[in-house]
This record gives sequence, structure tokens and C-alpha cells, in this order.
Amino acid sequence: MTQLLNYKLKGKAFFPVTEKAFNYSDGDDIEEYIYDVVKVASDLATGSEELFLAIKDWPSLYHLSPTRANILRPLADKLKGKKVLEIGAGCGAITRFLGELGCIVVAVEGSARRASITAERCRDLKNVTVVCDSFQSFVWDDKFDFITLIGVLEYSNLYFEADNAPLAMLSKVKQMLTESGENIIAIENKLGLKYWLGAPEDHVGKEYFGLENKYRKDTAVTFGRLEIIDLLKLAGFKKNNFYYPFPDYKFPDTVITEQGLRDKSFSVKDLLLEKYEYHQAKTYDTRFSSSLVGEALEKNQLLSEFSNSFLICSSNNVDVVNTDVLAYSYSTSRKREFCKENNYRLNTVNDIEVVRKKLYNSFSTANNIEHRLFDEKFLFGELLFKEAINITSNDKWNYDDLKKWSDKYYHILIEQSFQVEGRPYLDRAYFDLTPFNIIIQDNGVAAFFDLEWYYHENIPLFYVFFRGIYNSLLRIFSFRDSNDQVPDDVLGLTLALLKNSIDLTEVEFNRCLSWEKCFIETVTYSTPSSIGNRLIPYIKNTSNTKRESVDFLLPLHDLDIQLFWKNSGESFSEQDSFRYYINLAKQDDKTLIALKDIKGAVSSLRVDLGEKRGAFYLSKLKLRSCSEKILFCLDSDKKFHFLANNLLLLKSSIYTNKFLVLALSDDPSIEFDVPDIQSCHDLLIDINVSEISQEYINKEFEEINYRKSIEGAVVSFLDKQSHYVEDAFDLVMQRVENLLENKVSFLSDSIKESGINSQQMEEMVKQVIQKEDTLRNIVKEKALERENTRIQLEVLNQTIEKLLQQIDSKEDKLMKLGELNISLKQQLEILSSKYSKNTLWGVVKEKLKDN
Repeated sequence: MTQLLNYKLKGKAFFPVTEKAFNYSDGDDIEEYIYDVVKVASDLATGSEELFLAIKDWPSLYHLSPTRANILRPLADKLKGKKVLEIGAGCGAITRFLGELGCIVVAVEGSARRASITAERCRDLKNVTVVCDSFQSFVWDDKFDFITLIGVLEYSNLYFEADNAPLAMLSKVKQMLTESGENIIAIENKLGLKYWLGAPEDHVGKEYFGLENKYRKDTAVTFGRLEIIDLLKLAGFKKNNFYYPFPDYKFPDTVITEQGLRDKSFSVKDLLLEKYEYHQAKTYDTRFSSSLVGEALEKNQLLSEFSNSFLICSSNNVDVVNTDVLAYSYSTSRKREFCKENNYRLNTVNDIEVVRKKLYNSFSTANNIEHRLFDEKFLFGELLFKEAINITSNDKWNYDDLKKWSDKYYHILIEQSFQVEGRPYLDRAYFDLTPFNIIIQDNGVAAFFDLEWYYHENIPLFYVFFRGIYNSLLRIFSFRDSNDQVPDDVLGLTLALLKNSIDLTEVEFNRCLSWEKCFIETVTYSTPSSIGNRLIPYIKNTSNTKRESVDFLLPLHDLDIQLFWKNSGESFSEQDSFRYYINLAKQDDKTLIALKDIKGAVSSLRVDLGEKRGAFYLSKLKLRSCSEKILFCLDSDKKFHFLANNLLLLKSSIYTNKFLVLALSDDPSIEFDVPDIQSCHDLLIDINVSEISQEYINKEFEEINYRKSIEGAVVSFLDKQSHYVEDAFDLVMQRVENLLENKVSFLSDSIKESGINSQQMEEMVKQVIQKEDTLRNIVKEKALERENTRIQLEVLNQTIEKLLQQIDSKEDKLMKLGELNISLKQQLEILSSKYSKNTLWGVVKEKLKDN
């Protein structure tokens, strides 16, 4: 190829003769991991079991999931064998799919490492050429039948130099297409429904950023439907056909066509139930049911304006609309032999039919389940599953209403059942007779569809009943509060609903769990130790207090870090500070901040870690000079002293090299002293942070005893701070406050048993807190010798540890409290000789005497 004269072969990809830096990455660790995975994989094809099993987090899911290819499956027939230019190949998920279609692919990727990954991933496809170059500098003699911009146009401001970068990029695309060529764009809709629900903007990581149109020339940018149509027409693309992928273009399992939205005989409401959102690595609080809002948008012909993403086929003079196809849906999170496509189309007499086909020519070896696909007539009515959403979306919904729904489902099953030894059974063809495969027609009659699974034998009805209830509850994204006390996890609520209709034994319920686990292992590549369970996802800011467990801290998606510096005797001020924004969605964001243009000596630094409550991972916080001298390191063998304000640092129980940071207020910070430095222009701060999902917060708290983790963190903190007298007392104050305020259930019992009424206890807490400033001033005035103070604190700390240990014991509470009171009084006697009655210790002592 003459066009490759501008490039040199390096490994399996082509690079410019003069290579240029391209600053885009998911992080060194994750991309090196992806490269190692594809390097050793023997099966690189879309749907590969090896690649699927290598998924371990959000970035690897994005790069390795077979669902990524679904965005181009509706266009597969017209892409086959064509010349395709892929701009922004990433790690090759789409490149691989295009190559498997037989396309003559030129994949352009600016990142050298990502280009190498893509080339390695397509090493067995001779029809794929990978070029490492930016699109702006990319030169090619031939023109292309198709050019793809999958998740690329939105980054034009950052990687294409022009006054109007999106327009300039599209204009270059137009020049490189044949006369009848098409430009394929997949991009987020800045007005997408998920953003109204509170999802952070995908590229900036901030809520409502796109809705408020806060994009700048130095940020990524997305568009609404009318905006992008105008932009495409300005670039010369007169024909623009839209497809609407759900939940979005990254992992679409449903794609609606323009015709599907326009055809009044077709409704997408059931296809899109609970498919408007998904919590990638980013968890956010919803305020309403996306499914119910989506239905209202469809009725008002507004769904196209609020779709989360667009798939657009643009051309200069070609009508690219396929008028008979209304929608596509895909099931690709399965083993290859079970993956399928559903094609919803108008037949020759304008009836809607559902045409199903396997996506791969693979055959099942499973002996306990059979997979059958068949075409069907499209059914009209309302999904039985939708009734459950309607119930749980109501404010103060009644548990009885949900029981009526489950009982309605049970009686549908009973009507299909037969008796075996006095127990109801179902034919093996009804294994998948679940509420999302049952339509209640306008005449009230239940009709069944898409019963694709055939069990190896007839099935106990209680198991199908379990499958239907459990999987329905698992699919609902948001619940309003109930008027009634209901189980707060999916399995608990499932069991309660089952027992409302049938006499289910514990043995039978455990069989359901075991059988469902076996089914999951048979049809997917997952090998769970048990089937999934989670807390009921109640909508936030409501009155249900049962959710106030680990959900009081939600994942943060970005950090607006501010660095302060000062010299001895000075205070931190805004004028001596520096702000830096970090997008936590970039896995393990490794940031190096150079402190320049700082005049005068520096003795202390403070790092403000954002401006809101939440959780994230911190792997590194290091201060060093350009000569590599370590001045401070958070996790080092050397004891560096620091003060943590309004946050807790817990050693992760999942990752050996990470801290779980819990920001307890909107002003969390870490403060530390550094050796007196006369000039600060050579200081560098390494900070490595990453996002944590709600799932991983839950896992952290499953592995760590939450209370003891906080106590342990405080004790560790106390050790490091022992030479700061006032700070050490602050920590003791924090422990006392934790004991008084956070252990509500224990205190309630103890108060009742000891005769202290709640009003007295509240007064004690108020007086303790009020004495904080007095205590700090007295400590300073007394100027106690540091070592003696440390010894006294250790003694008091041990006493408090004993008290907390006693809290865990439910027996003989009064006797043990009495013993501890004696011990505590002895310790307070020691301290009271050095403090007046106006101090905290005097107050506590007097209260102990009173009670």
C-alpha cells in the first residue's frame, strides 16, 4: 500500500515515522493488563470465553465485553466485505467485530499502547490494519465505504485542533468517504434520560454538566439530537438516520429504529423496561422510575429526544433507512452457544413479527437445559413484570399489593400445572415462564412468549415461581418507600412473597438457590459461589431508615482537589493554594502535581480531597523533591505524622495497596508537616486515586467489621498523632462521640438497664461536645510533657477498648458496665489530679458520680 509509506511497522501496528505523544489512557496498570490478556489468549473472537473470564472491573468490562459489538450488529449486513475506517479503535472491541464481518479495516488509534493492544487482538485477521496516529494527522490515499466514530466525536475538542473541532473532524470524515459512503457515529445524548436521573456526565464525571451545557473548548462535548443534526448538515451530510441504543451505545442490548418510534402499531415500553440506565462504575441516586418516565416520553413522541445515546448513519445522498425493521434486542452476556438476536419487523401484511436467530454457530453440550429459538407474532398488552414496577414506584406502596401481584403470577402458573405425588409441577417447556415473559392482554388473558429454555425434566412449580419473583425483583432499579415493614434485600423479599402463596420449606428454598446457581453456570461463563443478592434499591431522600447502613456514603465520581501551603506561624489561605480536578472514572488516575511559583519557606501542606461526602480509593499520596527525596508518604515504613480532618482512611480488605477513603463531610483533608523548605518550586505531589462502585463499598464492609475498622483507624491515627497533644485529644473526643452517637442500639439498651434516661444522656453528650474548646485551651495552657500525656492517653485508650469490647457482649451488661465504670473512674482520678472540673474529664467524672 502506497499510503503506508508514511508509516513504519513496529510490532504488529504501523506508527508514524515521527511519533507523537497522545495523552489518553485508562491507566498504565489496566492497559498493561488488557495487553497481557489478549497476548496470551488463544481465542480472540467476539464472545471469547477467555476474554470474558478476564473481566475484573469497569475498564476491563468496557474493553473485553462481547456486548460492545451490539452497537454495530443492526448494520452488520451492509458492512460485510466493505472498506471501513475506524477512528479511535481503543483496545479493539469494535475492530475485532468489523474484522470478523469480513470488512477491509483500517483502525486508527492515537495511543501507542492501545494500538498495540488492538493489533494483538486482531493478529489472526489479515484484513485488519492498525495504524497508530491521530485522525487529524492521518493520511490515506484510498477512500472508504464506511467511517466509524464510536465514542470519538465527543473528544474532538481535545484531540483535533480547530476553532470548531467537531465540525472540522466531520468535514475530514466527509472528504475520506466514497460518493455513496456512510459515516457511522455513536455518541451520548447530552439530554439523555439517565442524566435527568442524576447520572454523572460520562466524560466530565459531574452531575447535570451536559444538561446545563457547561462544555468548553477544553472539555469533551456531546449534543442533543437537533444539535447534532445541524452539525452533520453543516459538514455536508444531508441524510441522517438515527437508531436509539439502550441503555446506551457502550453496552446496548436493545436498539430502536426511527421507524420503530414512528410506527403507532408498535410500542417499545415493554422492550425498554428497566433498560434506561445501568450503574457502570458510577453509582448515582435516582429520584424516579426511569421505566415509567420512558413510557410517558414514548406516548408524547419524545423518546428520541431523551434517548441516552444515538447511533447515526450519515450520508450525502443515500437513503439509509431500513423501513421494515422496528427494533433489535440482543442477549450476549451468555456463553456463545446461547447468544441470540431478536428482530422486530413488519411482515408483508404489516403485522409485527419477532424473528430470532443465534449469533454464533456454536452448539451446546449442556445436558440439563435445551435452548430453542422460534419466530413469533408480536403480542400486545402489558407485561406482568410491569405491574410490579407500577406498585413499587408508588409512594408508600402497600406490601399487600405486591403480594397480590405475586399471587396473580402464582395462579397463572397453577393453571398450567399438573400434580405429581400431590405437589404441582410444570412441563419442562415452562422453565422460563416468568413475569417478563407473560403479557396480560387487553381481554385480561395471560399470553406467553419467548420461552427459550427447556429443562431436562418436568419442574416443581415452586422453582419456576421462585425464578419469576427473584429475577423480577432483581431487575427493578428503584423502589419507593413502603407503608409496611418489608425485607430489605431481594432474596428476603422473594422468600416472603413465596411463602404468601405456597407452603415452602427451607429445604425447598435452598434447592431453588442451588438450581438457579446451576442454571447460571450452565448458560453463562460465571461461576458464582451463590446466586446474587442485594439491598432493595430504594429511592433516596425518603423516610425508610433501614437503608442507613453502608449507603450513607456513596461513591464519588470526581475530586476537586485543593492544595494549601503555609510557613510556621501562618494559617492556610486561599491565596496560597492550587486547585486540580481529577476524574475518578479513569481507573487509578495517577496524577503528578508540580508546585511551582511558590515564594517563601513552607513548613506544612494541606490536601483537601474534594468538597462532598463520599467514598473513593487512594493508592498513593507522596510528596517528594525533584531529587527524589521523600518528604511525606502516606503508606510508608517510616512514620510520617499527619492529621486527617473529616475523613477516615481504612485499609482496603480487597486491595493490598489501597486505602478506602470515607469523606465524612464536605471538607475532608489531610494535613502534614514537611521539613522547612526555603524554596518550593521543586516539590512534586504524587496522588493516585480511583473510583469505587457501590458494589465494592458493600464488599468492603462485608469483609471488614465496620465498627472495628473505624476504631482501628482511630487507634492507628492516635499512634501517629501522639506528639500532637491537642490533636490526640481530638481523637479521643472523636471516639467518645462515636461511642455516644453511633452506637444507638446499644446505648438504648444500656440506658434502660442502668436507669439513665435519654434526656440525661443527651445532656451529657451536649456538655461533652461543648467542652471541646475548653479542653483544647487547658491542654495548651498546662503544656504537659508529651511522653506523660501519651502514657495517660494509652491508658485511657485501653479502657475505652475494653468498654467497646464489652459492648459486643449481650450478657451481663449491667455487671460489666459496673466493672468498667470502676476502672474508668480510676483512670479519671489520675487525670483529674491534672485537670480542673471544668474540663471534659471533670464533666465525665461528675456524671459518673451522679449516675
